[in-house]
Amino acid sequence: MYAKKRHHDTMEMGYGKNHDGIYLVVCMEIGEWRILGNGYASEIINSEAIDAIGDVLVPELSDAN
Repeated sequence: MYAKKRHHDTMEMGYGKNHDGIYLVVCMEIGEWRILGNGYASEIINSEAIDAIGDVLVPELSDAN
């Protein structure tokens, strides 16, 4: 948790004093992705929403795209 908070503080990512935001991290080399929420966003994005985004995102991570 400390590393996550420190990263957001250092990179000044997100909005407001809590660095609210949702981040999509993609490694195109191996086709993996993660969605991270910080601040209020971590309270409103749930696993169902992340799975729905993944259903759209994963086919786009193929070699052809």
